[in-house]
Amino acid sequence: MWSTGINRVYNDSDIHPKEFHFVINGKGRTLFKRRQLNFQGIRCYDPCIPPVVTLPIEPNYRLWSDPASWTTTGKVPEVGEDAEVEPGWNMLFDVEATPLLQTVVINGRLTYKTDASTPLKLSAEHVFVRSGELIIGTEAAPF
Repeated sequence: MWSTGINRVYNDSDIHPKEFHFVINGKGRTLFKRRQLNFQGIRCYDPCIPPVVTLPIEPNYRLWSDPASWTTTGKVPEVGEDAEVEPGWNMLFDVEATPLLQTVVINGRLTYKTDASTPLKLSAEHVFVRSGELIIGTEAAPF
């Protein structure tokens, strides 16, 4: 039985597939800049982080750029800080670039603005899509 926030996959289990699908199209690639994407599986040993309470996603967007959207801190995340898209939040990533953040945890929904005139860049040491969604582009209009 899978439950939000406490998903575990053990190597000795044949019950559930152990797959993570991620598509990279190479858009924005340059000859002189190497880009790297690392995935790290972490096995939880007690005490584990507590499960996330699942809430329905809000019908309207919160704007990343609006300090009022960040109800727990009252301000847009700044350099070196952590940011959390909380359960139930429907956050629209509407800024050209963030400062380098420490950790971004997504427990709600974070959607990149699709009609931006310039590429959008989320800079963080760690991005943890824990029990939420990160939506970047669509099949018809890929990022």
